[in-house]
Amino acid sequence: MVLMMHGCRKRSLAFALALISVAVAMAPSAAVASTDPLPIYGKVVFQGRGIAGVTVEIVNQRTGDTLSEVTDDNGVYVITFGGPTHPWDIGDQFLIRLSGSCLSGQRTITVTASEPQPVEDIVAQRSFSAAFDFSPANPVAGENISFADASTGSITSHAWDFGDGNSSTAANPVHAYQQPGNYTVTLTVSCQSFSSSATATVQVAHAGSNDTHDGDEDEDDRGLPAFAGLSCLVALGLALVMFKRRH
Repeated sequence: MVLMMHGCRKRSLAFALALISVAVAMAPSAAVASTDPLPIYGKVVFQGRGIAGVTVEIVNQRTGDTLSEVTDDNGVYVITFGGPTHPWDIGDQFLIRLSGSCLSGQRTITVTASEPQPVEDIVAQRSFSAAFDFSPANPVAGENISFADASTGSITSHAWDFGDGNSSTAANPVHAYQQPGNYTVTLTVSCQSFSSSATATVQVAHAGSNDTHDGDEDEDDRGLPAFAGLSCLVALGLALVMFKRRH
């Protein structure tokens, strides 16, 4: 009896060990980080051409590991992960984005093989925009007009063209037009080597034109009754003369 129980225990232990071996074999193996070089490369394009001097960051979204590089004269970047300090795995997702305050843009890739990873062109967009307001809205010749910069983003310089041959580099200039007319005002703002422009038309009227016009109307209104009364008197006098001649 004792021998039978001992044999059962041995068979149970062997069966349990077999089950454990099967479970281990069927379980997915943990990913092993690779230290092989993994170049990730692409191009930054702005307004149809490659842009030099733009900082590109690549982030391994699994580990948070971040590397960066500045684009060359053709807008190309190559950033290499791997080695003991920047390991990676098959299936890792990488975020490729522009770093800086003037341009924005990004791409995402998933590594599927241990080979160089090409990235589609990153089409950069401005992170700033020109805009402005002015007051008064209906100025007259000789009146000071206040121009206020309403641009968004990190602006490093301003260039105003008032449309009458005058200009300014102030952020919020004051200008007066000496002659009436329509003037096209242009504000160009810069962020590093990039720029954005906005335009508006300022309509300048004659100084005091409304007052002069109102005065002319009043004078005409006052003169009309007097002229009408004089005409009546002349007509009456002529009628009396004709009446006396007949009699």
